[in-house]
Amino acid sequence: MTEENLPKKHRFSIYLLKEGCKPEKAIKNGKLSKCEDPPLPKESQLYYSSHQADDPWWAEELGIDIKPSRINSALAFMEAGGRCFALAFGYAHLHLDEDCCEDDFGLYVARNSVAHDKLRNCDIFVPGTALRMRAQAPGYTHLDSFGLEQRNNLWRGFAGLTNEEHTKIFSHVSSNRNCLRCTTDIKLDKLNELLEILLKCYESEDYKQYFSSMDKIKPVRKSSGEEKLLYRKLEEALEEESLEVMLTIPEIFDDASFEKAYLNNRKTMAQDDVSINLYYDYVHKHGQKKFKAYENAHSLTLAPVEGRPRKFSLYKCFVFETTLEGEKFILNEGRWHHVDNSLASQVNDLLGKYHKELVNLPNYEGKEPEYNKKAAKKCGYLCLDGKNILKPPEDRPKDRLEPCDLFTETSGDTPTLVHVKNPKYARDYSHLFNQGLNSARSILSEESSRMNMNKLIKNGYNEIDPGKRLRVVYAIAVTSKKRDEGFPIPFFSQLSLYTVIQECRITNIDVSFQFIEKQE
Repeated sequence: MTEENLPKKHRFSIYLLKEGCKPEKAIKNGKLSKCEDPPLPKESQLYYSSHQADDPWWAEELGIDIKPSRINSALAFMEAGGRCFALAFGYAHLHLDEDCCEDDFGLYVARNSVAHDKLRNCDIFVPGTALRMRAQAPGYTHLDSFGLEQRNNLWRGFAGLTNEEHTKIFSHVSSNRNCLRCTTDIKLDKLNELLEILLKCYESEDYKQYFSSMDKIKPVRKSSGEEKLLYRKLEEALEEESLEVMLTIPEIFDDASFEKAYLNNRKTMAQDDVSINLYYDYVHKHGQKKFKAYENAHSLTLAPVEGRPRKFSLYKCFVFETTLEGEKFILNEGRWHHVDNSLASQVNDLLGKYHKELVNLPNYEGKEPEYNKKAAKKCGYLCLDGKNILKPPEDRPKDRLEPCDLFTETSGDTPTLVHVKNPKYARDYSHLFNQGLNSARSILSEESSRMNMNKLIKNGYNEIDPGKRLRVVYAIAVTSKKRDEGFPIPFFSQLSLYTVIQECRITNIDVSFQFIEKQE
């Protein structure tokens, strides 16, 4: 068959509606017209929209007379396997109520149909820092080539070629959380056959062969008693204005040019960035003491420099980690996830071996710079807070690398880098752990960093040689109440520490952590 005679392929964006949800309910904005007798499988429904687009601002500014353009969109609803699917064409996804769609449809189909050795993109969410990342390879490659720590993260999407079982039916899969995009040559009137296959992929457990780590952090069933109790935990944290709650953009936001962020269309309270203080400031301004227990009660809007604002359900923007009856949970993108007990035990067992009181430090009080100076004077340590050991490149003259907060020698003459932190936000932990690892690595591997470090410690301490073993100590300020409640580091920050410890174990770096008492 010549290339000209090959069946024509098309790309589809596919959603799965929640059980019992009707197409009429899934359409929002009410600006779509219904098409009678569409060329689709029986019982299908088709809605469409066609309207004139706004002229771009630059046309008038540049004196260009352009032809009016139109924006065309369509939403098709089809039955397959006893479920209802939505297929979005053009910008029709903006008319689809995502609360009516299965949250993880795209992710689950992709994990069961994509070839693990033919991946192009992997999207992940890092709970401890609330980072959303996309790792992209120049060509199709193996999952291991991305170098992602599967256990520590929430998978949010994949892109790649389908495996041998599915490649003749559909290919070139990409997904985000609830939408699957794929390419197929199946005709429109036979699309229900494709949808039945996708439904089987959605329900399959084939992924366990290559993506078994996804079961370590699994979604909690919606509308369960457990979810209601967790919801109350979030309400309590927000009432207390806890800084352990994070506010984020709930997807990888390609347009980073947004100028302002605001809640509930209150443009006068807009801020330059997204943080939990945006919510707390709003609460203070409007005298609202309690977060209302409705997912759509509030919205977060990002206003770009130009173009249309993007609006998100505020509930889906919260990231919050908590415990319930000894079990660990995290809220992300409006879904609660449960941490598998085996993963929690594995992390706890390892960290227990590295919890050591190796340096004597006074109780924590005041701000970090003042505390470090007082601790150094009282304990006879060297205060290196704010010092720099990095020789910055010419194109980045302001680059800095702080070696540590306090320096001493332990276990005889082992150079010991003490990093002190009084964490306010969950992300502070990851910053602390990575800073300790990066500075120790730089001292061991970079001659210029090692020379600068030796200049700082030359009065009273031995010089650090290239083959010398280093020790990193993380000193974390916590209250007695926090320690009495259990291990005082949030679980996903424990995972960050776990990863750093593993990195240190394969280098010439000893590592430990300890807690400093601080007042309530």
